[in-house]
Amino acid sequence: MWVAKHRKDVRLVDVREPDEYDGPLGHLGDAELIPLDGLESHAKRWARDAPLCLICRSGRRSATAALQLMGMGFTKVASVCHGMHGLQKPNYSI
Repeated sequence: MWVAKHRKDVRLVDVREPDEYDGPLGHLGDAELIPLDGLESHAKRWARDAPLCLICRSGRRSATAALQLMGMGFTKVASVCHGMHGLQKPNYSI
């Protein structure tokens, strides 16, 4: 809920691979595509206290990414539960 209310203030990062990002589940228009294996190198330049929201296909990779970022010192990290699959369900949005 917090992410939905503060969407313009949150960096939305899609950690899927490019073929998934452009695939049948689509992607959120304002999401940055940064596959999980390249996340750490990109994140080194980001503010540790800026809010981040991570998304993937089902929520597994984004949860892994969230843990990785918290291990790097990020303090405001969220993973979209059920990922893009969850966003296909009625009444579920960010």
